[in-house]
Formats: sequence, structure tokens, C-alpha cells
Amino acid sequence: MTMQPAPSRSPRRWTLDCHTCSEPAPESAVNEDFAVADPVKGVFVVADGMGGRPAGHLASRIAASAFVKSLLRDAGGRPPRRSILVQAVADANTAVRACGRRNASRTGLGTTLTAVVLRGRTGRIVHLGDSRAYLYHQGRLRQLTDDHTLAEELLRRRCVDREQLARHPFRHVLLRTIGTHQAPDPDILAFSLEPGDGLILTTDEIPRLLPNGELEAIARRHWARGAAAVCGQLMRRARQRKPQDDVTLLVLKEANGEQRHRLRV
Repeated sequence: MTMQPAPSRSPRRWTLDCHTCSEPAPESAVNEDFAVADPVKGVFVVADGMGGRPAGHLASRIAASAFVKSLLRDAGGRPPRRSILVQAVADANTAVRACGRRNASRTGLGTTLTAVVLRGRTGRIVHLGDSRAYLYHQGRLRQLTDDHTLAEELLRRRCVDREQLARHPFRHVLLRTIGTHQAPDPDILAFSLEPGDGLILTTDEIPRLLPNGELEAIARRHWARGAAAVCGQLMRRARQRKPQDDVTLLVLKEANGEQRHRLRV
């Protein structure tokens, strides 16, 4: 499906090129990650059901679906106000908690959620947990989100250094998620895209397997080939590192120029 070009100050027309890929951990029968892409409404979500929690695969799917459904009630042409995004997070949280209450074995249901809400060339990132969003710009990849982990909080307070962080016992202890708190507090960040820019969303196994510098090098090498090529090459490299958890990627690329890129989701 080809997406209609969004309004732009540039006289040239542009479209979006998007691709997602998600694989369960080796020898795992269930993928607790989930990705949603709604190119027409400009909503893209990656969620990771919390490992060790009951029915994490349900939490990620329920949260992502409820978040998107809530946003679709807003038909505005500009990036949604903060209040609308906070309400979408609240609706996702309510849906996950309701699922947990319906079955005693699902007590503690929870998931991360990292979302992009795009309107033309500008947008918002909504983030809870340790899934990540990166901005690709002119060959460089910049991490936009902060991990909501206890270890990262200790780093921010200068109780540990960056070298200690990779092996810290609290690096997977999440402080902000969907489902485990009554009123989650998301980070909401603004961004804009220039011609050729894009975003990469990942669940936490990708950063564990591929340092930021390697992520950037792979993205730069394959960026001109499109979102599917970037997604596929990152997944291939992750497989070579023998992942211990589910792996999910969503690559969203602004494609400027006369050639129309197909939107692959």
C-alpha cells in the first residue's frame, strides 16, 4: 500500500517507508514482543511484555492495541497534545490491568511501550520502559529515549558509571511500565524529520546484542536500500549474537524524491 504524501513546506512530494520484524527467543514458543504500525493515522508502537510476568504476550498486545485505539479518536492534523497522549497511555494501562484482574494467574501483568505519533514531518514519542527509539539523521543514529530501569536511575544519580551499567544486577529492573502502576508517567518527546531521516524502534534485546555504534554502522550501510533492508540486516546480525530474549524492530524512513517507496508493515 502506498501512503499519500503528507503536506510539506518543500515542493517535493514524500512518502514513508516502514518495515517491522519480530522473532521469539530461541526455543521459546511465545513471542512477548508486539509491534503495531498504522501508516494512515501515523501511529507506530513497539511493546515488550515483561519477562517473568504472567502472560507477557497478552500485556504487549493489549497495551499496543488500546493505545492506538485511544489515539484514533483524535482526528487532528497536528501532533496530539500531551493530554491526548497521556490519556492514550492511561487507556492502555486500564486495559492491561483489567485483563490481569479477570484472571488471578495474570496478576502483575505488565509491558513496556514506545510509540511514535507522526503528523507530516513532525511528531511525538511516547515512552515507558526500556524499549528504545533512535533518530537516524545524515548517517548518524541518536538514542532519543532513556531506559526506565533502576540501573539507569543509579547512573543518572552518579551512583554507578557507564562501564558498570552493562553488568549491573538492576539493569533489567523496570521503574515505569504499562500495567504495573495505577497511573504511569510517560516520557513525551517532540521530534521532526528532514528528507532522508527516519526512526528505529527496538525492544531491549537489540541494544544488549548490538552496541549503539554497531547499530549506527549497519543502518548507515543499508539506509539507501530502504526500511526492509535495514530491518533485515539488523535482525540478521542480532541472530548471529544468539539472542536470549524476543527481538523486535520497527524501522520508519522518510523517503523524499520522485521515486515512491511502498509502505511495508
